Formats: sequence, C-alpha cells, structure tokens
Amino acid sequence: MVGWISVRTIVETREFERQRLVVMPDIRRFDEIMRGVYWALSTRPEAFPAVSDGSNIHVLKTAEFTDVPPLRIFYIFDESTVHLLWIELL
Repeated sequence: MVGWISVRTIVETREFERQRLVVMPDIRRFDEIMRGVYWALSTRPEAFPAVSDGSNIHVLKTAEFTDVPPLRIFYIFDESTVHLLWIELL
C-alpha cells in the first residue's frame, strides 16, 4: 500500500518478454511508455476493458505519440498481481 493507493506487483510472462524484445527496437521511447503503463496497471487494472464478456483477460491500449506507435497490452490480475500476457503494435 502506497499512501491510500493499493499497488499491485507487475509480472511479465515469458511470452510477453519475448514479444517485448521484438517490439522494443521499433520504439524509441518504449521505457517511457511502459512506466506509464505499469503505473496504470499497478494502481487500477480494473479500469481497462475485458476482451469479451466473462473474460478475465483485459486489454490496455496506449495512445499514439509523435514517432511512437500505439501498443495493445493484454493482461490478467488479482488483488496483488498483474500478469502481462502479451504485447503488440497497433
């Protein structure tokens, strides 16, 4: 718990790590974007939609910035952890 915000641990699955290594060379500001993604998911993973009704897999889409393509990140979460499943360029 950080102040009044419950913070979850972010865990990258092996598949996510493999995909990140493929995606990362194409994105100059990848680390900057991921800091924002990690913050959003560690504090409010329920804020992003499930991929379908009844699914426990959720998806976060990043905005497009100058020279940074948008990303789509799929994940699952519980009370203490967010597991990043896969990542793709949009």
